[in-house]
This record gives sequence, C-alpha cells and structure tokens, in this order.
Amino acid sequence: QRKQVEAQLRQTTSNLQAVFEAFPDLQFRFDHDGTVLDYHAGSTTELYIPPEQFLGKKLQDILPERVAAQVKAAVTQVMKTKSLVSVEYALPGPKGDLIFEARLLPVSDDRIIAIVRDVTERKHAEAALRLSEEKFAKAFQSSPGAVTISTFKEGRFIEVNDTFLRLTGYAREEVIGLTASELQVWIDPADSLMIRQLLMEQGMVKNMEYCFRRKSGKICVGLV
Repeated sequence: QRKQVEAQLRQTTSNLQAVFEAFPDLQFRFDHDGTVLDYHAGSTTELYIPPEQFLGKKLQDILPERVAAQVKAAVTQVMKTKSLVSVEYALPGPKGDLIFEARLLPVSDDRIIAIVRDVTERKHAEAALRLSEEKFAKAFQSSPGAVTISTFKEGRFIEVNDTFLRLTGYAREEVIGLTASELQVWIDPADSLMIRQLLMEQGMVKNMEYCFRRKSGKICVGLV
C-alpha cells in the first residue's frame, strides 16, 4: 500500500509539473517574507530582469517601491487568509509601462506561488474600447436627429437618444423594451415593413419619408 501511495504521489507530482511547464505565464515561489525562492518562465513570456537579479532577493529589493508594496501586501494577505489574492501592477518598459496581473496562492504554511501574466495589450484594448464607447455615446446623445437602437427581428427599442424623446414626447422608461408598433408610432405599418425589407436587401435606408404619431396623438412627417 505504501509503495502504491508513493507511486501515485510521484504520478501526481509529475502531472502537476507537466501542467506548470505548459503554462505560458511566469511562475514565482516566495516565502512568507517575500523572498523569491525560484521561478519558471513560460514559453511565450520574457523576464523583466535576469534571474540573478531577483533569485534569493526580497521584493522590496528588486521592484519599484510602490509595486513592491502592492505585491508585499498581497503576500501578507495570502499568508493571513490562505486563499487566492490577485494584484495588478505596472512596471516601466522601453515603450511605456507594462501592466502585469499576479495571482498568488499558498502552497504551504510559509510558501506562496505567484502566476504572473503580462496583460498590457488587453488593458490597452480595454482602454481603447472604453474611449470608443465614450465617443459613440457622446455622438449618440448629442445628435440633432432622433437616433434609436433596436432589435432587428422585432424592432424592440434598446436605446434612444434625447432628441427622439423630445420629438415623440415619450419618457425613456416608456419606450425601452417596447416596439414602435406597440407604441402606435407608425401611421402606416407598411412603412415599417418597407424599412425592414430595404435593410435586408440593401443594408441601409436613405431619405425615406414616413408619417409618425407623437405621444400626444399629433401626426408628424419624418425622414429616416
């Protein structure tokens, strides 16, 4: 039984080693005071500094003061809670800051493993997306024309701008989730069908006049 347990333990250790070897991320092992004991560099990662500059050194000796404080606080929290702690930090690079995400886990009473991933590209993409969304939102809301976003299949309103609300007389909560037909906006329902058909056939609708009904019942002419 002992030999079987030992064989199973060797197999499990071998499996775990293979998993860690396959990781594309950097892996570091610390002790409880933040001293770097060893590391493993994944196949697609590069070390920020050479191993001889960080092995056996404490975090505060190898990282910028602010970053060292962040990671040291994470190490302290892991040792205290014995659970996963994530920390995000930036290090200066040749073309600007590099952003890293570290996930720290306890592996024994006084040892911690950190899985470190370079998330610079992801963060830049997220920032670009936020900027794009902000630009779109400003253009959407400041448009002098009524603008709506609706589902193609049902024509259910997802978003409308302030001009649309002023033009139709509705409040936003009276519109979102409903369709123009349910609000009886169309005077001639055939106009709605024509717009849908043109979108399906041509991908756009330009300069089509139609009559629509405001909340008050007043009939107006629009250009879509």
